Amino acid sequence: MKKEPRFFIFGLVIAFLLAAFHLYVYTKNIGLHYEVNILKMELRQIHDQNRNLSSVVSKKRNLFRINQAATEKLGMQRPEKVNYVLTSPERR
Repeated sequence: MKKEPRFFIFGLVIAFLLAAFHLYVYTKNIGLHYEVNILKMELRQIHDQNRNLSSVVSKKRNLFRINQAATEKLGMQRPEKVNYVLTSPERR
C-alpha cells in the first residue's frame, strides 16, 4: 500500500512535465507561425518594391525617352553630317 502513493505522485509529476512540455511546444509553434506571417508580409512588400523599381528601370532605359530628354532638356541635336574615317588594323 505504501507504493501506491509513490506511483500516483510519480504519475502526476510525469503528467505535469508532459503538459508543461506540450504547452512550451504549442506556444513556440504559435510564435513561429507569427514570425512566418510577418516574413511573408515583408516578402510581399519586397516583391512589390522590386516590381516598382523594375518599371522605373524600364522607363529609364527606354530609348525614346532618352532621346526626348537629350533633345528637350539638354538641348542636344543630332549631327547633320557624319564623317567616318577608315583606318587599317594595327599590326602587333
